[in-house]
Amino acid sequence: MVRDAQQAATDNGAQVVSAKVNRGVKVCDILPTGLGVKDWTGTVVTISDELGGDDAILKVELAEGIQIDADDGIFDTGIKPGTDIYQQVANLKEGQSVRFSGKFKEDETYCIAENSTMEENGLRTPLFGFKFESVR
Repeated sequence: MVRDAQQAATDNGAQVVSAKVNRGVKVCDILPTGLGVKDWTGTVVTISDELGGDDAILKVELAEGIQIDADDGIFDTGIKPGTDIYQQVANLKEGQSVRFSGKFKEDETYCIAENSTMEENGLRTPLFGFKFESVR
């Protein structure tokens, strides 16, 4: 369903939004109620700290061009220092395969929140907001 949306014909902004809405409907149909997932796998793209802060920002690629991130910006999902999950993230390396659990950030229009700043990027290379509960 995400791959289908990535390949959708989009000649204008309304088509991009329509494709994202359709993707959201399909995503909500397959994700459990509450948008939580357990023991999914991915690859660490980046681990950084919040600009001017201590929260960890973790970005994981689920499949080529499809990523999730813990980002303390707009969605306030950064990983707080002193927590068990922070210690798990501190030991990761970029390019490492990981198994993780957590919850997608909800969005009323698109089912799950997407963090790209441009609509077209959010369709072609989505970066979904995610709150990590465990990473190993």
